[in-house]
Amino acid sequence: MKDKISRQQTIRKYIEKHSVSDQSEILKHCQKMGYKVTQATVSRDLNEMNVAKIRSGAGFSQYIFPKEEMKNTLWNKLAILFNHFVLKILSAENQIVIRTTPGNANGVASYIDRLDIDGIIGTIAGDDTILVISKDIFSRRRLEKSFNKMLKNGVSK
Repeated sequence: MKDKISRQQTIRKYIEKHSVSDQSEILKHCQKMGYKVTQATVSRDLNEMNVAKIRSGAGFSQYIFPKEEMKNTLWNKLAILFNHFVLKILSAENQIVIRTTPGNANGVASYIDRLDIDGIIGTIAGDDTILVISKDIFSRRRLEKSFNKMLKNGVSK
């Protein structure tokens, strides 16, 4: 029986080489490679591996596997996501609400989380809405300015 680490490496390679749009495709590939897995196992693996699912076109979505990249590269990718998927940024007190196109909140929030931005306590993402909670109003103002700059100019920080 093959182990979890080996299975997750197989999943990583498959996602990096193919445009994967659903878990059943990953499940079939794992089973073909000799792993005894269920859909629930694949779902847990994807979650542990921080794989994000984004909508990449009309009616098409795909899994992306973020590489361990430098912060500047992550900021630039976040700016690209903002330009493609973010519709509006609203704020109140220590909270920022980011509205995205349907199906893209998790992908954008994933990049925000991976950046480990100072002042952010956490994010919660739904289908088209992200709630960013900052530690105080001053952090919120700084973050909001940075996010709005990305939305308007496509530039980072």
